[in-house]
Amino acid sequence: MIYPRDIIIFSLINCIHIPNPCQDNTMEVKKIGNIIVIYPYASLDIDMSLYLKNKIIEIISYEPDCDILLNLKNVDFINSLGIHLLMKTANILKKSNRRLMICDVTEGVTETFKIVNLMDLLKIFTSEIEAIPCMKV
Repeated sequence: MIYPRDIIIFSLINCIHIPNPCQDNTMEVKKIGNIIVIYPYASLDIDMSLYLKNKIIEIISYEPDCDILLNLKNVDFINSLGIHLLMKTANILKKSNRRLMICDVTEGVTETFKIVNLMDLLKIFTSEIEAIPCMKV
């Protein structure tokens, strides 16, 4: 049975149904094979960063064998707490031989990443189409 809080994902690869952990439209989550793609719909300020942290922990627990791709196409700003969230998530995933990758980074977020040297620490792709095949390797 499909509930309103759930989402249906159709992709060329497969058609799946996974519970949407976000009931307030702050992000979308979809699964493609062993990859969980997260689309935040707001800037990663203090409130959204804390919210996203809790949701990522929930997703990591719910999908213990999946890598995470964070699509930042709708994120125009990221603060230090958001950056900390990315590094913490990458470290948590790395401990269980999983990966965090990022794609579709907006210009404002790219500038922040460059200032704090995250471009070299995280695997960042220009698009989701580019990232997905690299994550399956």
